[in-house]
Amino acid sequence: MISNFTITIITLTKNDNKGFSRTFLSVINQRFYKNIEFLILDGSAEEIYRENKNIIQNYLLKDLKFKDLIFFNHINMDQKKNYWYL
Repeated sequence: MISNFTITIITLTKNDNKGFSRTFLSVINQRFYKNIEFLILDGSAEEIYRENKNIIQNYLLKDLKFKDLIFFNHINMDQKKNYWYL
């Protein structure tokens, strides 16, 4: 049995605070024990991006155990700021 593994959960969102909040809470309410990476690719407008970031921060402040269990990475995918090359 492999004991040292990482599970990555990737969530895409764009201008949908309610949908993001439901998805975020669904992931958080799973039973995690360790080695979880939660990658959030957020293409929302700046104001909604900040609101999504606040959802994450407020929840983590309420329940500090998640800081040890889950690595969060919230990435701003605003097309005005990022350039993708193929």
